[in-house]
Amino acid sequence: MLDVNNGKLINAPLIQIDDGIITKITKGKAPQLQTGDQHIELPELTLVPGLMDMHVHLTSDPTVPRSERIGQSVPRKAIKAAYFAEKTLMAGFTTLRNVGAEGYSVIAVRDGINA
Repeated sequence: MLDVNNGKLINAPLIQIDDGIITKITKGKAPQLQTGDQHIELPELTLVPGLMDMHVHLTSDPTVPRSERIGQSVPRKAIKAAYFAEKTLMAGFTTLRNVGAEGYSVIAVRDGINA
């Protein structure tokens, strides 16, 4: 695990997750599991904090020529934004700042994610 406070790797950390949220990080011997708990070994992986990108354009598809993107409807742009938001999340980015989108399309996507 990467400790971003001191820039060091922590080997074999014990990470407790409750309802999808990291609640405790320790080192040493694994605690006694309670009923319903699950122990997962992931020795080949490195845990990093969620990344942030403060300048994204979620409605802009770089594979489509700009001339074709200009006439796209707001609902279509919202669908593209949802697609690119998911791709960005799967790449490790948990916080984004979209810097421009037509017709509040990314606001609709944000509200859908938070619903």
